Amino acid sequence: RRGRVDRFQEDLEGLAALFVVNQVDAHPAGYGKTEYQLFDCGLAEHLGASQSALLRIWVLNEILGQIHYGGLISPRVQRYHTRKGTSVDYVIESKSLTTAVMITEEEAAAPYLARSIKAFQSKVKTSLLWVLAPVKHVLKEGPNAWIVPWDKLSG
Repeated sequence: RRGRVDRFQEDLEGLAALFVVNQVDAHPAGYGKTEYQLFDCGLAEHLGASQSALLRIWVLNEILGQIHYGGLISPRVQRYHTRKGTSVDYVIESKSLTTAVMITEEEAAAPYLARSIKAFQSKVKTSLLWVLAPVKHVLKEGPNAWIVPWDKLSG
């Protein structure tokens, strides 16, 4: 059994090296395990991924593309979860900047979202926190936190 687990881990690391999957570790301030996420939305859709999962894949690819185009190499990508339900889709750390990204399908800032932002910012010191949502305009949601329209990510 142990040999199969080691082999599976080696296979996942190989797929990550080939840019088929992206390794997203659990942030140390939260809880959870490492997740592997497909890089390609088309492949994910073919395999039956939900619209929410496809959105997360697209967002991560856009973020990583922007980072690489900006000359930064190999940022650390993590997810943040708490036992109370707060979830930050991505915490991206480079040498000089930590950016958190939450993705929501809610059109308006709900009280739960504001509490989640505040709780996360009290635990993890970030330079910026972006909440991607289906809104029309950028909205400030606290210190260093903004709600941003989905379409602003690629534009």
